[in-house]
Amino acid sequence: MKKLIVSLMAVVSLSASATWTQYSSYKYQISNTPNKSQLSTPTFMGAPRLSISGVSRDASAACINGNRIEFVQPIRKCTKWAYERDNDGDLNRDDGKKCQAYKYVKASATLNGTKLVCENRQSVIWAWERETGKDFDRDDCQIKRSVSAKTITTYTVFVAKKVGKNTAGYKKQYGGKLLFKEVWSVPSCNGSVNAGK
Repeated sequence: MKKLIVSLMAVVSLSASATWTQYSSYKYQISNTPNKSQLSTPTFMGAPRLSISGVSRDASAACINGNRIEFVQPIRKCTKWAYERDNDGDLNRDDGKKCQAYKYVKASATLNGTKLVCENRQSVIWAWERETGKDFDRDDCQIKRSVSAKTITTYTVFVAKKVGKNTAGYKKQYGGKLLFKEVWSVPSCNGSVNAGK
């Protein structure tokens, strides 16, 4: 009886200290909602993600350093874009520019600041082309304005076990049977963080 009580206490303490970063297996469905929305159901399937310096990674790969947020591991950034040559030696402009050289840099951004946004709808299309290397230098945004930008660092994360739709406890909004939910914040760079994806 004493062994049973001890083992039950171990299970309770394990589940109390469990965090979503321990559930990366294909058997589990992670979903999240940014805490600014205060929703009790997920708005995004998958783990929380952050975009810093144009690179999107799992939020567990980031940490907070003062008023800045950064990825723990450096990112590979293109330093030279150019058109490739086809078999005849001519520039192949049909496929867009390709990255010719890279360097590794620390990706970081301010937690609270401002950013320029374009108010032209057409520019959204050109922005996508610039990201993919097509017509990289073209910017036809005529109206830009500065807006305040705050990086979301706290999420409500839902962890569900993937089960069949006819299984007791299955909930479509969680993608399975909800095991637990937690409020999770990006840790300080002084603490320990995962390398992330």
